[in-house]
Amino acid sequence: MSGNRVKPLSFLLSHLLLRQLPVLIRSDQFNHALRQWEKMQLSCLQKLDHILVISDLNIGDAINTQICVEVLKQYFPETEVDYVCSTRAYPLIENNPHLSRIFAVPSNDTLPADQTRKEFKASIQHQHYDLVLDLCPFLHKHDFKPIHGPVLFPLRLVSDIMKNCQERGRPHYLFRMSEYIQDIIAEFPTRLRPQINAYPFAGNKLYLTHEAITKRNEIMAALKISPEHKHIFFNPDASNTYTWIDPEKQLGILIQLLQYPHFDKLFIGAGFHFQEIEWHLFSNLPLSLRKRVVLLSKKLPINVCAALVDACEVFITGDTGPMHVAAARKIARGAGYSFRNQVALVTLYGASDARIYGYDSFKPGYEPANQAAPAKAFEAAGECKDITCTIQRVVKTCQKHRCFERLNPRSVADYVANYLASRERSEKIF
Repeated sequence: MSGNRVKPLSFLLSHLLLRQLPVLIRSDQFNHALRQWEKMQLSCLQKLDHILVISDLNIGDAINTQICVEVLKQYFPETEVDYVCSTRAYPLIENNPHLSRIFAVPSNDTLPADQTRKEFKASIQHQHYDLVLDLCPFLHKHDFKPIHGPVLFPLRLVSDIMKNCQERGRPHYLFRMSEYIQDIIAEFPTRLRPQINAYPFAGNKLYLTHEAITKRNEIMAALKISPEHKHIFFNPDASNTYTWIDPEKQLGILIQLLQYPHFDKLFIGAGFHFQEIEWHLFSNLPLSLRKRVVLLSKKLPINVCAALVDACEVFITGDTGPMHVAAARKIARGAGYSFRNQVALVTLYGASDARIYGYDSFKPGYEPANQAAPAKAFEAAGECKDITCTIQRVVKTCQKHRCFERLNPRSVADYVANYLASRERSEKIF
């Protein structure tokens, strides 16, 4: 009997979210009430010597939430800013020069484990924070008991995103987060408020050391692959079912791509959430097409993988953490080396909204990637897609996953081939 009650309850919750919650969240009255609450919280700020920023659990959000730190340091360069991220994301965060301390805590894919909460509280209990910005929606109020300063949660950020979706503004998570932090700063008590101009949106960034490039070059040399040649990186993995492109569609893209010239090798990333997907794709390719394919090891460190992405011409992926790795501008920590930052990003969207999470250089209302190359978002636009799809990890209950039914593999492959051909023509001219 209990199993029979789950579906009606899930349906009602989904229906409520679709019809009522978005209307409430994006309303001017709700947004104003949140601003007033934040202003009340911030009125007790005494000083700004030490701030804590807590990113969400996954890799993509850990990368993107760094923009909070960058904005804060532009206004308050002497303030110490600490950062909480998952252990999985730590190698991509550890070299950020704006951070004083980084607390890396373990987590699973969706919710913080009890051990994560314990480690988080143990990490911060001896710190004295004047302000905490918590962008992890899965921490509870009691997790912040050791902290005496204001703790702000990102509900108004969600409201701003929803309002801009409705009003055809700029709803992208990164841009809205940059604006959100500046809005908060404008609500600080007058004596703490800096007298400087607004900080222009600068996109997401990754700070990597020479070791990442050195290790990347060693791996490519062992595979007899030159970083100077043209390569494509194909990421077959995703963090959940509703953003994972079904294998038949992925295989269709690969078969079409591998029939085109204009590139040398096609790297296929390893499956972490969808185990062995890379081997499934490779084994189902025609033998004649496999010679240009390189399967990457699961043991490849994530920071080295980021450097490898930078050596490629095109990165193809669904909506998942590696997308933000590819989109971020790579900045060298040290002299004597640099990154290309010329990766054309091709993203494939099913459940989630590309305006909020993705990158596109051509469509109004979208943000480009932080690369000197175009970004293109392909959206499957399924008939059943609604707001519950964008927050699919919490409430999605589909029995049949139709998110990518309308994705055309040929159109994706043709776009990549045409882009590479245009690059070849421009290189011959110059």
